[in-house]
Amino acid sequence: MHPPNGKFTLRSGFPPQLNAELGQVDLHQVGAGYMGHMWFTHVYPPVNRLDPTYNTNHQVTATWSPDLEGTGHRRYDVVAHLPSHGGEYEHAEYVIWPDRTTDGDPGTCEIDQRTTGWFDDLGEDEWVYLGNYDLYPGARVQLNNIGDASADSTINMAFDAMAFIPIQGAGNECGDEF
Repeated sequence: MHPPNGKFTLRSGFPPQLNAELGQVDLHQVGAGYMGHMWFTHVYPPVNRLDPTYNTNHQVTATWSPDLEGTGHRRYDVVAHLPSHGGEYEHAEYVIWPDRTTDGDPGTCEIDQRTTGWFDDLGEDEWVYLGNYDLYPGARVQLNNIGDASADSTINMAFDAMAFIPIQGAGNECGDEF
């Protein structure tokens, strides 16, 4: 795995830092997940049916920015940690940006954050692949808590650890188990 260098940020509101109060109040941390700490919030519907990508007041966006070595690109398996509890959303859409820009089409991977275990109400910590990507310095992965129109703030979205594993050749696909 790539050394634990990089940055993790949480921003609330849309655009970030504006209208941020409700998103901040609804953001929680708990002693679960990778190394005993993770963040979670509720999943909300978009506010504009014509542009279903944001919610002005309740949006929380997590960004994982690895400190990739070198100046060129390299292929990586990107892996997300799913905590044993705190994440229940079935359609968490991770967006993988290969470099600093927002030009072009990012990669996406939709993951079911629910985990299973010995009991129906208790899960187990799991790692799941988001796919393999050519990444450059400035790459990042983003996840926000905006769901579809049926989201009603009763389901949680978890923000936990991320790993970037250098590979050669073909890698793993979105949703593969680690």
